[in-house]
Amino acid sequence: MEKLSKFLLKTKKLITILWKKDPNYQVTRSFAFLMLPLTFVAGLFICFVLPVSYYYFSKQEKLNQAEFHAKYLASIFREVIETYPLNWEDVIKQKLKIINADCVVFYDSKNRIIATLGKRPETFIDKITTVKVKCPVHFNNELYGFVEVSLSILHVWLNIVKILIISILIGTIEGLALWLIPVFYIWQDEKNINQSRRELLQERERLKASEDRYRVLFEFAPDGFVVSTLEGEIVHFNKRFANMIRFEGESPTRLNAKKFYVDPLERDRLIDELVKNGEIRNKEVLLRRIDGEEFTALLSMRLIGASVFKEEVSISNTTHTLIFAAIRDISKLKEMEKQLLQAQKLESVGLLAGGIAHDFNNILAVISGYNELLRHSLKDSNSINYTKVIEKSIKRAKELVNNLLAFARAGKYKTELINLNDILKDLESLLVHTFDKRIVFRFELSSDLSFIFADSSQITQVIMNLCINARDALLSKGGGRILIKTYSQFIQKDTFTITGDRIPPGQYVILEIEDNGPGIPPEIIGKIFEPFFTTKPVGEGTGLGLSVVYGIVRNHGGYIDVRSKPGETKFLVYFPKAQAIDQPKKILVGKSIPIDLRGQGTILVVDDEKEIRQFIRSVLEEHGYRVIEAQNGYEAIEIFQEKAHEIDLVLLDLIMPEMDGKDTFWNLKKLLPNIRVILLTGYVADSTVRSMLNNGARAFLTKPFRLQDLLVVVNQVLTETKYSGAS
Repeated sequence: MEKLSKFLLKTKKLITILWKKDPNYQVTRSFAFLMLPLTFVAGLFICFVLPVSYYYFSKQEKLNQAEFHAKYLASIFREVIETYPLNWEDVIKQKLKIINADCVVFYDSKNRIIATLGKRPETFIDKITTVKVKCPVHFNNELYGFVEVSLSILHVWLNIVKILIISILIGTIEGLALWLIPVFYIWQDEKNINQSRRELLQERERLKASEDRYRVLFEFAPDGFVVSTLEGEIVHFNKRFANMIRFEGESPTRLNAKKFYVDPLERDRLIDELVKNGEIRNKEVLLRRIDGEEFTALLSMRLIGASVFKEEVSISNTTHTLIFAAIRDISKLKEMEKQLLQAQKLESVGLLAGGIAHDFNNILAVISGYNELLRHSLKDSNSINYTKVIEKSIKRAKELVNNLLAFARAGKYKTELINLNDILKDLESLLVHTFDKRIVFRFELSSDLSFIFADSSQITQVIMNLCINARDALLSKGGGRILIKTYSQFIQKDTFTITGDRIPPGQYVILEIEDNGPGIPPEIIGKIFEPFFTTKPVGEGTGLGLSVVYGIVRNHGGYIDVRSKPGETKFLVYFPKAQAIDQPKKILVGKSIPIDLRGQGTILVVDDEKEIRQFIRSVLEEHGYRVIEAQNGYEAIEIFQEKAHEIDLVLLDLIMPEMDGKDTFWNLKKLLPNIRVILLTGYVADSTVRSMLNNGARAFLTKPFRLQDLLVVVNQVLTETKYSGAS
């Protein structure tokens, strides 16, 4: 049953395929329709050959039987008539019972019926279901008459009907078998062929996809790929290699890899190593572009079979091995390494300069302090003039120290409250008079511009770099206009710059520098802030100008964006508006301020320099204050724990051994959260000082400071007036 079920399912599926004209089985369909008439004829033959054969042989048998009976009756007919002249018919009837004949007719010599025994066939049905045999009767070699014997073959016809039905079934089954079996085989073969074809197509598609994938990887890889013969003839390369060597043609014909090596023998040495080891990885080599420029590259090489590229390029049949090389241009990386080494040298020198400046500031603080004390104690005018000369020298030394600190700052900006308009007004004359006369400047500065917290020298560098960039673009077309604008704006929703930086909502001060130059091409606008990226000829630009601008702006918590189209380029610099906490009151000190410099209170002076402590002590005690000294942070904390109720103010040096001023400040805050602290530092207000001011420090003094500055700040802090930055 299971086999029959499978057979029927296969038959149903085959008929469905043939009926729906499935294009995948055209051969099966054609063969099926070709076999159909042949199998029909074969089935038809089976349907008729059995009943016809049965009819023929059955009828022949009856004819033979009838003939036998007829001959028998003919042989006894005369004898019966002569012997039984009166009742011969009865005798014949008895004989008929023996021979089982359905009808016997006796004829005379002239074929006239003499007698009939049984019913003669008269209807058409009777005639076709009866067989007759007529036999002559001879006596003494003369024709005496005829005997006709009829036998019924009705049962033969009945059997023929049965046989015909069976024959039709057999013929149909046989015809279907003759039709289905070869069709099944053809269908199965075609199905296998189709499966093989599908697998072949799938494999071809996979190969094509793989080929396309590797072609894309080959063509769009960030490294240059080149295929050459052992002799150096280049047979194929990708776009990156073409750009790397600045090749503008389409075909590598007549290019030889040897010409790209600065050292003519370098490639031969590499080939020897390649043949020996099978591959070379990340070999640093010096190569030459088509225009002659030399560059450093990392080279990897491998031997491959020539058949890999037979279809891609024309390769001689005698060439069996090729060289696949991957080349990475590291000239920019080398330049960055050089810049990094230089930066590390500068950082080392900067650290040294910073240390020297700090120590020198401490020395100057002692000299300046005692010089002032000396001047106040002298009566002789000449001696007082000498102290003034010393003070001038101290100021010059202080300027020198400030220059050292500026060099040593290494990203630590002198952040202060500034207005962009003030910087631009100072720069206006410089820009107008130093730039080419073909460049026209226009300034549109907002009258109610908000303040920002920034390093004025760094902001000056940003403005100068952007103006120089605009100048170079304008001079390439013979001149033009630079428009500089400032305004305040509230950004309501997240905005993204060309570099992908997100500008969060908030209040910003915007510097806008616009030129009517040729514009920046869209394909490079996203790269302009990358270090060392430049469109200028070799030797005319470092590619660092805009990257420095980007770094300064981001270090100030700002953002920079660029918008460009043919005939216009606009740089927009976003600086966060200064918050209230960024705007400490700056008290002016000097002889013009009528202030009582004497006061009361206990002050803890924390400094690792004994001379500075003694100078501060002398000044403060002379003006009515009580002073407690501590030479480091640990000692200060210990003293404060014992005498916190007595101490009204702490003068705290930021740079000390063991525990620095920052850690000391936080430990003191733990003991007394609202403690009043004035910071003493050899550095100007950087992020550390700003953070401490924002977290409770009342003021800071930059060493060396004047005696009057110290007294004013102490007086104001003790009377709760915020102060910052006296020097």
